[in-house]
Amino acid sequence: MLTECDVGIVGGGVAGCGTAIALRNRRPLSIALIHKAEARLFPVGETLQPQARELAEKLGILEELRCTPHLPSNGVCSAWGDSTLAYNDYLFKASGKGWLLDRAAFDLSLLDKARRGGVHIVESSYSRLDSGADGRWLLSTRNGAVIRCRFVVDATGRRSAVADGLGVPRIRFDELHAVYALWEGRPEVFPHHTLVESVESGWCYAAALPAERFVTAYFTDKAQIKANRLTQPDRLLPLLSRAPHIGRLLSASSKLVGTRVVVADSSMLDFAGSEKGWLAVGDAASAYDPLSSLGIAKALGGSLAAAGAIDSWLGGESGEIDAYCRNIESGFDQYLAQRHHYYGLESRWKKDPFWKQRQDWIGIHPDWVLQRSGLRKKIPNRIVSSEVLEQILAAFGDEARRAHEAVRLVRGALQRRFSDYRLIQAMRYLVESGHLAVQASDGGVFGL
Repeated sequence: MLTECDVGIVGGGVAGCGTAIALRNRRPLSIALIHKAEARLFPVGETLQPQARELAEKLGILEELRCTPHLPSNGVCSAWGDSTLAYNDYLFKASGKGWLLDRAAFDLSLLDKARRGGVHIVESSYSRLDSGADGRWLLSTRNGAVIRCRFVVDATGRRSAVADGLGVPRIRFDELHAVYALWEGRPEVFPHHTLVESVESGWCYAAALPAERFVTAYFTDKAQIKANRLTQPDRLLPLLSRAPHIGRLLSASSKLVGTRVVVADSSMLDFAGSEKGWLAVGDAASAYDPLSSLGIAKALGGSLAAAGAIDSWLGGESGEIDAYCRNIESGFDQYLAQRHHYYGLESRWKKDPFWKQRQDWIGIHPDWVLQRSGLRKKIPNRIVSSEVLEQILAAFGDEARRAHEAVRLVRGALQRRFSDYRLIQAMRYLVESGHLAVQASDGGVFGL
C-alpha cells in the first residue's frame, strides 16, 4: 500500500504529534505519521512546567492538558547539596500551576488531535528509509505500507532510528540511566510536588500519578545499575531508603508494582538535519538530562520550530533548516554548561565516580604541551563524532604543541565549526581517553 504526502513523520510521541499539529496549523499539508502503539510497563511520571502553557496555546493543545487525567503540579522540592528541602513553588508565579502528566493519556490525546486535524496515522513500526528515483523519500513500515514524501521527520526519541539509518552518528556525553519503580498507594508526603534528592552515586526522583499511584526513580550510570543489579527490588529498595525524603514515601502501605530501566543520557545527533529534506525533532535531535525538567516543553517548542523550518523548505527556502540545526547545537551547548553548574552544586561526594565525572573542571590548561600518544584504540562518538575526534588527532601530526596553539590549529583544520566549549571538551576527552598525552617538563609524557 503506497501513501503519497508532503511530509512523513516517524514517531507518535509529543515531538512527532506536535510537529504534525503545528504543520497543519500553518497550512493544509498532506502528512502521514508512523506510530506503533507500545504497551508500556508503566508510566515514568513527567512534569510539565507552567511556563509551557504558552507553547501549548501556540500549538492549540491547551484543551488536551485540561481534559486528560493529569494532576496539578505545585512545584519542585529538592534536597541538593545538603539534606534540607528547598521549594520552588509555581503558585507564586504568574504562569500558575504546572502538570504532573499521565504521559500515556497525553500522548494519545495528541495523536487523536493530529488524526482529527487531517493527519494520516499509519499504525505500524518504522522499517527503513530509501531515496526514490524522483528525489522523494520512501518510508517503509513493517506491515508493508510505503509512504512517498518530500520531507521526513525523525521523532523516534533517543533511538533516532531514521538518522541512524542515514548513517548520522549520535554523540553521547554520559551513560546516565534510570531505574524507575511504580508504587500503588497515595503518597501522603509531597502529593503535588515533584521531589528531587541527591544521593551518593546518583540522584532520586519521585512524583505522584493518577489513580493513587506514584513513581520513584534512581538515576546513575549504566555500569552501576548492572554491577549492583539495581533492577532487583531487594537491591534497589535499600538504596532508595537511604535517601531521607524519598524514604518517607515508601511506607508500609506502599506496594511495589514493578521496575524498568530507561536511558536518560545527554546526547545529540551530529547533524540535527540537512538540506536534503529531513530533520530530527525532540529527543531524536538532542536529549537532555531529566534533571533539567525540560523534556516535554523542549519537545513542544521543538515542534513549533521544526514546523516553521519544514514549511519554509517546502516553499523552496532551505536556510531555515540550517538555522534550526544551528539552534539545536547552540541550545545543547548552553544546556551542557547549565548541567555542569547544577551538578557542581552538590559537594558531599566529590570523590564518587558519578559526581566526579560531572563536576570535574572541563578544560585544558593553555600551557599544557599536548601530543599524540600513539594509542590505537578505537574512539567512540563522544562530545563530537569519532570522525571529528580523528581529525583533531590528525591535526597534531607528530608534533608536540602548547594547548592554546593546538586549539587554533585544530579549529582551522576542522571542516565544521564548533563552539570553543565543545572543541575544548573534545580535546579534554582525548586527553582523558589516552589518545592525547600531556608532555612533562623533562620531555616525557603522562596522561591525566
